[in-house]
Amino acid sequence: MPRKKSLDEEQLTDTNYYILLSMVHPIHGYGIMQQVKSISEGIFEIGPASLYTSLKKMQEAGFIILIDIGESDKKVYQLTESGKELLKKDYARRKRMVEQGKIIMKELEDE
Repeated sequence: MPRKKSLDEEQLTDTNYYILLSMVHPIHGYGIMQQVKSISEGIFEIGPASLYTSLKKMQEAGFIILIDIGESDKKVYQLTESGKELLKKDYARRKRMVEQGKIIMKELEDE
């Protein structure tokens, strides 16, 4: 059986999660890479190839849009309402995963 794409299932990969987190305000590609590094405290970095592949897929899925800000030749991206909802949904999913992990880790500590 073929593996479904995470965006089709409305679950974000770590890369897409960090990208969407960085897009709370309109931002250009290089800014996204810098913001991801900052948000993750340098633990997670995204290169240009991964970034622009992910941006294209998320744009096609309707989670982000390209906006025109006038004079700049840089492409600026912005979350759509469905992108915001997906980010909130995935944040809640990840939060549940951490809570579930805490329960298991406590069991390990008690051994």
